[in-house]
Amino acid sequence: MNTTRFEDIRPYYDHEVNEAMQRIAENPLVDTVRQKMFPQIPLDILKDKIRSTETTYQFQTTFMYMAMNAILEGTTKGCGTSGFGRILPEGSYIFLANHRDIILDSGILQVKLHEHGFESSEMSFGSNLMMNEFVVDIGKSNKMYKTIRASNRKELIENSKHLSDYLRYTITEKHSSTWIAHRNGRTKDGNDRTEPGLLRMLSMTGVKDFVPNMFELNITPISVSYEYEPCAAEKIREIYLSSKGPYVKEPGEDLRSIISGVQGYKGGMHLAIGHPVSKEMLEEADSYVKSEKYIQLAALIDQEIFRNYKLWKTNYMAYDMLKKDGEYSDKYSKEDLEQFTDYMKKTTDKVVEGPRDEIETLFLKLYANPVINKKSVE
Repeated sequence: MNTTRFEDIRPYYDHEVNEAMQRIAENPLVDTVRQKMFPQIPLDILKDKIRSTETTYQFQTTFMYMAMNAILEGTTKGCGTSGFGRILPEGSYIFLANHRDIILDSGILQVKLHEHGFESSEMSFGSNLMMNEFVVDIGKSNKMYKTIRASNRKELIENSKHLSDYLRYTITEKHSSTWIAHRNGRTKDGNDRTEPGLLRMLSMTGVKDFVPNMFELNITPISVSYEYEPCAAEKIREIYLSSKGPYVKEPGEDLRSIISGVQGYKGGMHLAIGHPVSKEMLEEADSYVKSEKYIQLAALIDQEIFRNYKLWKTNYMAYDMLKKDGEYSDKYSKEDLEQFTDYMKKTTDKVVEGPRDEIETLFLKLYANPVINKKSVE
C-alpha cells in the first residue's frame, strides 16, 4: 500500500523525532511547560534530555508519562481502571471513548496502557488545536494524527474518507491501536452519546458488507469517569449560550479549556475498557436499514459506555437534587451534600449569562446524566 498519501495527517516516524526534539528544546515555551509540569528539573538539564530523545517511545516514557502522572498526583485522588483483561497486548483496537476533556481522556489512557504492559495507542489531534510548531511537534512525537476540520460538505466527505482510510490502515496493517473520541467535541452536559456519523466515517473504507467491514476495526468502547468536572463552568456556559443561538468560540478558548482541564481539580477518576464490539452486536445493527444501522450500533456502543461508568457521590447528589428526592441518599452524608451545594454555587457563580435556576439545572444535569444513563442499562 502507498502510505505516502497519509503524510498530511500521520504522526512522526521514529527517525523524525530527534529533529522535532531540537526544535522543542530551542522554543521559549519549553520553560513555561517546565515550570508547570517539571519544576524540579533545571531548564538546562531538561533541554539536554529533550535533545537526546530519539524515538516516540523515549519521548512518551520520559516526558509524557511523567507529565500525565504529575497531573494525576496534583489534581486527582488517583485514577482507577477496569476491563484491561478484555483486550490483548498483541491486539490492535480503535478505542472509541466518551470525551470529557480535550487532552486528559486520551493522555490517561496512554499512562494506563503503559502500566498494564500494553503499547501506547495513536490519538486523534484536531487541526483546530494545532496552534503552533511547538504544539505540533509535541503532538506528532506523541503518536497523534491530525483530524482536519472541514469548512464545507465536499471537504467533510474528502477528509472523512481520508481519515477512515488511515485508521483502517493503522489497525489492519500497522497493527497499532488508536484512540478517537466518540463524538465531535467534548460532552458538555454529561450525556455521552456516540455520533452515528463517526461510525459511518469508519465504514467508508474496507469491504462493502457492514459486519466484516466494522468487525475488523476492533472497535472498543472506553468510559472515563470524573468525580469533578474540571471545566464545569465553561461547559455550562457553552450549553446555555448554544440554546439561545449559534455558539462561536472566542479566540484562545480551546487553549484556556486545555489549561483548565489540566489544572482543575478532578477528585477521583476511573478509566474502564469495555467489551470490544462483537459480531453479534454488528449483526443486530445490520438488521436495520441503511443509516439506521449506524444509529443502532451507536446505541449499542453507548450502552457499553454507560455500563462501565464509575459513579461518584457527586453524581448521586446531583441526581437526587435534580429529581428532588432521596433515592440515593445512602450514597452520601449530610456534610457531603452541603459541600456539593457550596461547590455548585461557586461553579455557577462563574457563569454570568442566564438566570440562576437555569444555570443550576444545567450544572445538575452535567453530574446527574451519568446516573440516568447507567440506570437505563441496568
